[in-house]
Amino acid sequence: MNRLVRAPRGFIRALQMSRVRLNVFVEGELDSYFYGQICQQELVGPFVYRIIRSDQLATPGSGKSHMLRLFCSMRRRGLLLLDFKGHKSAALFFVDKDVDDLHRTIKRSAHLVYTQYYEVENYVFKHGKLISAISAACLKDTSDVERLILMPDEWPRRAAILWADWLKLCVAGCLLQADGVCNYSAPSLVNSGPSRPVDPALYRVVFGRLEAASNYSAAVFGMKFARLTAKIDRLYRLDRQDVIFKGKWYRNLLSDELRSSGIATGASLKALPDRLTGHLLQSLDFREEWASYHREAVKRVIALTE
Repeated sequence: MNRLVRAPRGFIRALQMSRVRLNVFVEGELDSYFYGQICQQELVGPFVYRIIRSDQLATPGSGKSHMLRLFCSMRRRGLLLLDFKGHKSAALFFVDKDVDDLHRTIKRSAHLVYTQYYEVENYVFKHGKLISAISAACLKDTSDVERLILMPDEWPRRAAILWADWLKLCVAGCLLQADGVCNYSAPSLVNSGPSRPVDPALYRVVFGRLEAASNYSAAVFGMKFARLTAKIDRLYRLDRQDVIFKGKWYRNLLSDELRSSGIATGASLKALPDRLTGHLLQSLDFREEWASYHREAVKRVIALTE
């Protein structure tokens, strides 16, 4: 049941009594660091803002849906901007966009900011320093990594192209009433390996299962799938695939490529995806233009407390 999360009185009282001007609500641990760095670019001082993860809320639960229910409750009750004895504070929610724009469920508010890309990890892999992060995660000399990853700024695009067919099937599963066969939570079922090309036989099998799971005839499903494919191809041509490509998939693709090449070896292979993400996250420069979208959101909301 999609119930509103009612913010408890004690929780609201704590927000009112807090010395911070901006309470920033985020989904998880990675988001805590990412959005904390965003805030630090615009806000100076230890008591200006604080990060609150979804699993730290006063009501049980976690994740994006839990956050959005709290946001709706606070907006309905006029609690997104508080004025307690002359001290103003604001709430700002950061959430992953996922495919909410395709489902047309985006909520409009200065206090709620969606990622421009599918999720935070897209920023990490698209704008992180890939060579230095791989070197640190795999404990390899930088020159060895440079010989393997040619044109590192182009690597995310190359990886997204490799899984373009799987992406199209996942989008179709979301939008064409064919859930349960292809979904964003799984790695590619049609590539012969995470960093290998599509296997035509696997693709035919998965496409057939997806078509059968939908509520459409084969002809109608084919027509709708062709339209979705054309839209996704257009995003790729414009180099905008990250608005729909799941950022966490990059972890699987890069880890497999590094294992296959021999760059990644030893007992730490299981932890490699997390290590790569962590080092890439630390390599981000939040002063760069790519971060201006989130920085501007912070400035707009903090201005409401002045």
